[in-house]
Amino acid sequence: MLFPSLSEELCGELARDLFGNPNANKNKTNAALDKEICESLIGTPYRVAAELWNMINPLENDQIPPGAHPNHLFWTLCFLKNYCTEPVMVRLVGFVDPKTFRKWVWIFVPAIAAQRVDVVSLCCVLLYSPFDMVEEAARLLAGTSI
Repeated sequence: MLFPSLSEELCGELARDLFGNPNANKNKTNAALDKEICESLIGTPYRVAAELWNMINPLENDQIPPGAHPNHLFWTLCFLKNYCTEPVMVRLVGFVDPKTFRKWVWIFVPAIAAQRVDVVSLCCVLLYSPFDMVEEAARLLAGTSI
């Protein structure tokens, strides 16, 4: 299924499907599960994740190969929020193949970083960057006062 754009509602449905465990979440309302997913797993509200997907626009972005799915964005947000070891991450996102996980996360990390002016604050780039964005951020800060 192609996802040319993503609404907040569809984003919530997809995230609940990915992170929700029917056995463990029997007694949780959707609101409680959504709060847990947004605060603990992806670190952002669904409306922001949906807007990020729409800004990256994987169907028209040359840097994103065909086959991109919103779950790949969720994997990446979860990775950036939690920054756990790979064995923990692949279990957290549904026991996906580690190579597949790695592939899509490292495709979406630069795509998210490219949106940083509009979506990601400079502080978050400095604090949570898993690659050499710190040097670039420092260069951007040169000559400015915070």
